Formats: sequence, C-alpha cells, structure tokens
Amino acid sequence: MSTSRRTLKAYPVKISSALLACLALFTFQVGAVTKNVDCDKGQTIQSIIDKKQQSSEPLTINVNGICEEYVSISRDDVSIYGNNDATVEGTIEVLGGMRILVDSMKLKGPGIGLHVFGGSAELRNSYVTNNGDFGIAVNRNSFLSVYDSTISTNAHDGLHVIVGSTVELHNTDILNNTGNGIEIDRHSNADIRDGCKISGNDNGVRMYLHSSAFITDTEITNNHSNGIWMNNDSGVIGFAPITISGNSSYGVFCYDAESSFETNSAISDTINCSDFNY
Repeated sequence: MSTSRRTLKAYPVKISSALLACLALFTFQVGAVTKNVDCDKGQTIQSIIDKKQQSSEPLTINVNGICEEYVSISRDDVSIYGNNDATVEGTIEVLGGMRILVDSMKLKGPGIGLHVFGGSAELRNSYVTNNGDFGIAVNRNSFLSVYDSTISTNAHDGLHVIVGSTVELHNTDILNNTGNGIEIDRHSNADIRDGCKISGNDNGVRMYLHSSAFITDTEITNNHSNGIWMNNDSGVIGFAPITISGNSSYGVFCYDAESSFETNSAISDTINCSDFNY
C-alpha cells in the first residue's frame, strides 16, 4: 500500500515539470517581436528601436526602401533584414548592444556605414560601399563577424578595427577603398578566411601596435602599396591557401624587427619581414 502511494505522488511532479517546460517555450516564442518598416513611406528603423528600447524581447525588423537616417542600437538582440532591397543612407551604430544582426542591406552615406562601439554584431550578405568615412569601424573591445559581403569604394579604410577589438571575415570582398582594406590597430585581432579577397586598396592589411591576424583561403592582390604592412610588434600567421601577389610595393612589409610573418604557403610577392622567434 505504501509503495502505491509513493507512485501516485510522483505523477503530479512529472506532469508539472512537463507543463512548465511547455509554458517556458511558449513564452519565449510569443516574446519575440517582428516589425516591418517601409522607408519609402516615411517610416524609420529608429522609431521601432526606440519603442522597444526598454524591452528584453528579441526584435526583428524587416526593412524596405531607402532609409535616410542614423540608426543607434544600444539594446541587445536586434536583427535587421533588408531583403536585398533596402538601403541605409546614413549609419547603423551599435553602442554596447549585443547579438545584433544586419542582413542583406546596403549601407552607404556621408560617414561610417556600420560602427560597432563596445558591442557585438554580425553582418551578412550586405554591401558597404561609397561611405564618406570608414566603411565599417569596430572600436573599444567590440566584436564583428562578416559573412558573404562586399566592402568597397569607401573614402577611408574599408574596415577599421581598433582598441582591443576582434573581427572575423568569411567569404568577403574588400575592394578599392581609398585607405587600407583592413586597418587592425592597438591590440586588435582579425581572422580572415573562407574565400576573402582584398584588392585595390592602399595597403591590403595594415597592422599597428601589438595587433595580430590569422589568414587562410584568402587573396591579397593588386593593392597600391603593400599586401600586408606591420609595425610595433604585430604579427600574421598565414595558412595555405593564401595568395599575396601583384601588390605595388611588398607582399609583406614589417616596419620594425619585432613584427613577424609566417606562412606555409608560397608567396610570389617579396616578403620584407622576419619570421617568429620561438
């Protein structure tokens, strides 16, 4: 009899646990918010973000049209989809926000196209072109991953990574920027891989003050100065396949003896840089 009672008492506990799990899942699903913005009708991305600024619910914004605005994101969990149609003629700035996604957008304007300052973001399937400043700036211990995108013809560096920040680049073209293709500065890092092309810039990659890069499956070609330029104890490790060719000056140039370059791939351009000392 006592065994039967213990068995009966166990059932309500199991049922309650299952019910709570279902309720938690339902709460998460209904908590996510999706909004549509048509900038050609005078709507703005920023107005949606402002309305949901104090919310912890994940926010998805589907955008159409040309948006002439400055977009500031200081909250977490915001996804902006341009559906290969929308353009922000201004700046998208991530100010401390985490898990921010910009997908299938065109970013161009008088300043920086995308600015990540003290936050983390992901850019996918997008074009960052013809901006009056950097195409993208990643600053103050920030993180950015870029997939399947083009960063081109910007007035300064295509991608400017500074002050302890990190970028990952996957299958992304960095082309014909007036400044450097990628500037990695002041204890910052880059992981460049999966079919990236860096061409037609001043230096393809310029590194300064204790910065580092890992490069593989990447072409660094036909830049106006050097393929890779380093100073102040910076370093690059390149793994095959990597192509560094046709750059006007050196393929790899180290301004100081403390900076180093190492690769297991044959490089056709001249390397003026020491290997690492182990």
